Amino acid sequence: MKLFTRTAQDAGCCNFLQHFTELSENNTDKINNGLKNSVTQILNILPEFTDKFPKAYSEGNFYSAMENVDWTTGFWTGEIWLAYEYVTTHESEFETGTAEKLKNAGLTQVRFFLYRIVNKIEVDHHDMGFLYSPSCVAAYKLTGSEDGKEAAIKAADRLLTRYHPVGEFLQAWGPMDQPENYRLIAPPIN
Repeated sequence: MKLFTRTAQDAGCCNFLQHFTELSENNTDKINNGLKNSVTQILNILPEFTDKFPKAYSEGNFYSAMENVDWTTGFWTGEIWLAYEYVTTHESEFETGTAEKLKNAGLTQVRFFLYRIVNKIEVDHHDMGFLYSPSCVAAYKLTGSEDGKEAAIKAADRLLTRYHPVGEFLQAWGPMDQPENYRLIAPPIN
């Protein structure tokens, strides 16, 4: 399993990358077993978290279900898409219909994200990338989901409303017309 391209090696990290690649090649079975275990865990909790999302924190080592109103909900949907992508490349190792089950759950969640952005529910902040990249952008890239594409474009447009041309920054939170909120500047990942 090659994790890095020649271009990355040319960037000056040859020794680390070569060592990491060798370790990865020697542990392919362990990596695949870990990924299969992750998919199994996702499938086990999918019934509870298809129409809902896990809270950002656990209570008593359990993540309770909530609506799509937090800045972290995109990560769960992203996990579903990562599991889907893995299953589609290893279908013989899973029950028939596993990929379709994950795809349907992911697309269900994309509809919640589209609803959220169309109705402007908890979207006046800088975390649009965390919400819409692992969920809707991934859905569009993996399945061609038009809902995913529409939601992601609307989210990007919404994020642009946080831009301050004077100073060239994205305001992280707070009303846009209050200078005391300007100190909250979003990092580029968003």
